[in-house]
Amino acid sequence: MKPGIFTYILAALMLVAAFFSVQMSWNKMMSHSGTPDSVLGNSGLTAKFVDNVLCTYQSPACHTADVLIEEGWKHDVSPAMALAFLWQGSNFGKVACGVQSATCISLHDGSWRKTYADWYGLIEGPLFKGSGVVSVQEIVAKAGAPKSFAENITKAVKLWDAGTVGVPS
Repeated sequence: MKPGIFTYILAALMLVAAFFSVQMSWNKMMSHSGTPDSVLGNSGLTAKFVDNVLCTYQSPACHTADVLIEEGWKHDVSPAMALAFLWQGSNFGKVACGVQSATCISLHDGSWRKTYADWYGLIEGPLFKGSGVVSVQEIVAKAGAPKSFAENITKAVKLWDAGTVGVPS
């Protein structure tokens, strides 16, 4: 029996539905929180772009973008947010943090991999994600930093998402 026009139309509709389903799943995976400034999910920044930012600003973390992104994927926390906290909290790692915290990332124990993994683990852990604190505003407030700190984080991520290698002024 030969398929009729109805079969072809049904197949086409199913393909369209499958495409939209995959697209919605991808969007959910990339940022699966209802808050626009959520630290969860993964950004669309490439390692090349992140390294360009780090190296442009003479960061000691220059050429560590692969690790920053890999650790972000492991912990389900946005590498763009990590880069923004690295910039705002320690001038891309050029200023040592007295204590590693949610708002300050700088090299410790001689390993950027460990530094990134520890920061992502802190954000993913019970103090923040585990207690429902997932937005930049909430994390910064809980860490005791000023509101302007959170605003700068959000501005930096928007700037980088637009493809600009720079920091907010």
